[in-house]
Amino acid sequence: MVTPRPVWPLTRRAERDQVTFAVSDTEIGMTAEQNSRLFQEFNQVDMSTSRRDGGTGLGLALSRRFCRMIGGDVTVQNAVGPGSTFTIRRPVEVRGEGVSGGGA
Repeated sequence: MVTPRPVWPLTRRAERDQVTFAVSDTEIGMTAEQNSRLFQEFNQVDMSTSRRDGGTGLGLALSRRFCRMIGGDVTVQNAVGPGSTFTIRRPVEVRGEGVSGGGA
């Protein structure tokens, strides 16, 4: 659930062998039951959003699958009330003085 004009803080952190991006919102959050369905294909936590805004329920499932293909992951921390934080972690390789994305 996203506000029409969200203002999300984006944090970045580089660690030894991975880079992490985290995006947080201040919406209503999700229940444990909703969270359990979040990364399932063709499933949306709030079906009223699907009717209003369109969508197939594939975005998070595909994002997680692609991240896992390169050795990373997409996770979520949330609770009803304070909103959600989605975190993407992906591997990186350090080559000389530059950093490049890792692959499988």
